[in-house]
Amino acid sequence: MEILKFCYKYLKVNLFLFLSLIFINILGSCANIYITYITGEYIDLLVLLNSKTIVFKFGIIFFVSTLISIFCSYISNMILCRLQNKSSYNLQDSMFEHIKNLPIEYFDNKDTIYLTDRVVKDCNEVISFTINSFLNVLINILSLLIYTIFLISVDYKVLIFLIIIIPIYCLAYYLFKKPLYNNNYKYKENQNKLYTKSYNQIKNINFIKSHSLFNIVREDFRNTFNETLLSAISNMRTYSSFLSLGSLIKTFLNVSLFFYSGISIINKHMTVGNFIVLNRYLSKIMGSVQYFLNFTTTYQNTKVSYMRIKEILNIDIEVNGSKHINQIENISLIDVKFSYDSKNILNKFNYIFEKGNVYGVVGPNGTGKSTLINLIIGILQDYEGKILYNSENIKNLNMYNIRYNKIGIVDQKPIFIKDTIIENLTSYNKDISKKNIIKYFDEYNINYFINNDNMISDKKIELLSGGEMQKISLIRELLKEASLFILDEPTTYLDSNSVKELKKDIKSIKENSIVIIISHDNMFLDISDKIIDLSSYVKIN
Repeated sequence: MEILKFCYKYLKVNLFLFLSLIFINILGSCANIYITYITGEYIDLLVLLNSKTIVFKFGIIFFVSTLISIFCSYISNMILCRLQNKSSYNLQDSMFEHIKNLPIEYFDNKDTIYLTDRVVKDCNEVISFTINSFLNVLINILSLLIYTIFLISVDYKVLIFLIIIIPIYCLAYYLFKKPLYNNNYKYKENQNKLYTKSYNQIKNINFIKSHSLFNIVREDFRNTFNETLLSAISNMRTYSSFLSLGSLIKTFLNVSLFFYSGISIINKHMTVGNFIVLNRYLSKIMGSVQYFLNFTTTYQNTKVSYMRIKEILNIDIEVNGSKHINQIENISLIDVKFSYDSKNILNKFNYIFEKGNVYGVVGPNGTGKSTLINLIIGILQDYEGKILYNSENIKNLNMYNIRYNKIGIVDQKPIFIKDTIIENLTSYNKDISKKNIIKYFDEYNINYFINNDNMISDKKIELLSGGEMQKISLIRELLKEASLFILDEPTTYLDSNSVKELKKDIKSIKENSIVIIISHDNMFLDISDKIIDLSSYVKIN
């Protein structure tokens, strides 16, 4: 099966758990089969011998068998929980790694909340289905073999009748296969959209309140809910019709068995004990057949999740070369052209950035300042022309490694991955000198995050002000000692003293770095050696 083959690499890491789960479930199933068998034996012997010894003997056997069944069920649930969660994490981790390596253009107009919810739910469903289906198929096949052998020994005519019924189940699946898949796909898509609408009501609460958009947002949410409800009803109608047909066939079989067994007992062709066991085993057989019937439905549901996972995994990841460089000496842009939505942002752009210089990038909004930076650091790849680092084409370089080790970027609105101040400051290097950190804290007047024992605060980043966040972001990148240092509107939240300190730091690091500054603050840009005005491509020395 394609889904099982796909999931195997995420399960094999936990192969011991998987094998343990199979063993414990087989043991538990055997105990349950035996309990049903000894019940029939017990009734026949009790009627025949009328002995208290029989009661005690079978009572102990029944008690021990039941304990084994309960123990196996408990252990199975614990193993299953661990196996499903660990395997689902492995798949989700692989999915998110792939998504993070997709071209940045993939995320244009992409609802990231929807995408995240979709990936998590689809991964959970595919892994859960794979583990449970493999396990249940194995157990049900084993049970069917044992039950079939017993039916042959008791009355082969019942088995023949059963064999006639099974093709009807197959016909039911064939009729419902396509509608089940299509309806479930539509329902899942609407579920994801509804979740996104729900999330955005809280995420955008400030905007909603500011513009008093309560009724519009509520109406939008209601319309999405109604679409989801209709798809849910349609999906359930198809699913229930499918199951009802299976239940109808099962009911017909049970009624036929009651008539046949009743006449056989009257004619002394069957004992009461055999009838009870036959009835339970036949019920188990029908349960197994019903499982395989439901399996096809579950498979169609899971196939939706699997196809949505493959849809993402089939998207080619961005180009990332293998070559490394020790130091960025210069960056050359040769005849670089970049367009977005058929609009030229940069056209035949030529420039050389050299170590030891500070470059100020200016221009009105929309002239391509952010685009230029994203091209330089290799984020945007759908361009014409060449971008070279030390005369090496950027497409041949391992830009993931270079961005991590050689490029420092201070964003206009800092983003932090870790929770605390110290965790973020040591993101790139756990061995950063405490002395260096304290030096920068003093410079930017945030030394109140250091106590008397020179311990750096473990205060949560989310509790900091905008200015404090910007300073922590600056210090984090300064500690990196990068070859390329990029600052996007770095003075937005800084006080005048911190701006002076930042100028000093830029002058001290530029000797071994290329520094690029995007800013509308002319007072700050006077530190630049060269100005690049993107509105006219005029370069001023």
